[in-house]
Amino acid sequence: MSFGFGAKLPSDLPNELRGNVPSAEYYNKLYGKNRWRALSVISLGIG
Repeated sequence: MSFGFGAKLPSDLPNELRGNVPSAEYYNKLYGKNRWRALSVISLGIG
């Protein structure tokens, strides 16, 4: 988040959307509390 991920860029592109940076709370809701691992997060970067 400190690098600006998840925020809109200051550009003049009309259809720009902000990115999605999931939090630990999101993964706890999706997989169950503390049931997700680093591989779950790493695999998102591949696709």
